[in-house]
Amino acid sequence: MSKYGKRILAAGMCASMAMGLLTGCSSSNDEVVAKMGDTKLTLGEANFMLRYSQAQTQSYLGAMFGEGTNVFQQDLTGSGQAYGETVKESVLNDLKDMTILEQHMSDYNVELTDEDKAAIEEAAKQFIADNSKDVLKEMSATEETVSRILTLYTIQSKMETAIEADVDTEVSDEEAAQKTIQYAYFTIPETESETEDATEATSADESASETETGTEAVSETETETEATSKSETVAETETEATSETEAASEAASEETSEDTTESETEESAEKKETRETVQGIIDAVQGGETLEDAVKAADESKSLTSYSYGADEETLNENLKNAADALSDGEIASEPVEGENGFYVVQMVSTFDRDATDQKKEEIIKDRKKELYDNKIAEWDTESFDINEKVWDKVTFEEIFTLKQEETESETGTESASEASTDTEGISEAESASETEGVTEAASETESVAEETESEIQSEAE
Repeated sequence: MSKYGKRILAAGMCASMAMGLLTGCSSSNDEVVAKMGDTKLTLGEANFMLRYSQAQTQSYLGAMFGEGTNVFQQDLTGSGQAYGETVKESVLNDLKDMTILEQHMSDYNVELTDEDKAAIEEAAKQFIADNSKDVLKEMSATEETVSRILTLYTIQSKMETAIEADVDTEVSDEEAAQKTIQYAYFTIPETESETEDATEATSADESASETETGTEAVSETETETEATSKSETVAETETEATSETEAASEAASEETSEDTTESETEESAEKKETRETVQGIIDAVQGGETLEDAVKAADESKSLTSYSYGADEETLNENLKNAADALSDGEIASEPVEGENGFYVVQMVSTFDRDATDQKKEEIIKDRKKELYDNKIAEWDTESFDINEKVWDKVTFEEIFTLKQEETESETGTESASEASTDTEGISEAESASETEGVTEAASETESVAEETESEIQSEAE
């Protein structure tokens, strides 16, 4: 479950918004868009989540692709599908997961407290009070709908916490051990292209071919009588033409060979020069200079890359990794390390980086939690999730609307509105850090959110 847009949806319930009319769905918000067992999801609930997600995503991606660009009508992932359809699928998948979690609350003794219910009710009422009728209509936002979505998010947060409590958080240094290296890569400059060589060789071959063709043309224009009377002459001509053709072919072959040899010589020279540059850096470091200073002295435009890795490393160039693994702390590889089209200079910073190792431990625990959480939902996912495509297809993205931030006055002064976050799943594999915030906490702090956050949604015609 991606917890799509959880932070803004939960923390922004009391936000004041404004938007123009959108081309939305013409169906009744009470229509069933999907169902799982006895649980039915209405179009209003799905549309409410979708429009919040649309505003967040447009605000984030619109700045990247150009103001006024309707990103939901673009194929951003190269799948052949408009991004709006991807978001629609994501929203329904999230609702499906939330429904599953709600159905299994008793498995983990999860319940909504009176405080949870009161916070949800207050946030829903505030949202309705703070927004215009047009906004509420286009978002399918009724007090009941807003309360329902907040309830699902609160249950999801509580269930996630309960499920992940069973994860083993013990990770040994050996399992998470990380090395840290610094390196720079010097690419071998391009030499005369092989395309030009091939073109010249082809021209020579064509010239030889034209000579042969011309000889044949002369022979064919001779009349039968002339051919009979001048057979010996023609034979001699053909012999001479053949000799000329062979000579031309030999010349072309020699020229191609010379070009190839020259190209190889130039490439070898460039490669040798690059190797010597890297070796010079190595010698300078072994003489007492820092790697950074030595690299900058060789090429001002180059910068060092710092990289930490462990036993499961699959990203580094194999030659680079093998060379690094042979080094001790502070040691630099005594020779340039050859890459695909250049040379590396690499130095071992630490064969056991404490900070990087501790960070890796956190990543391992996070991965364990996600795996357990996903597996648990998959285990419970036994009922069919039936989507009414006819109803869902009426929800379109013909208009643009974005989430805007404005500065608001509070008792302590003017504060910037909270930054909108967006889940860019399908474009990027990394999840936004803001999505990890718990909806229960956001709901319980409704009053402070009201003071600090004012979000505005505004429609813009394409």
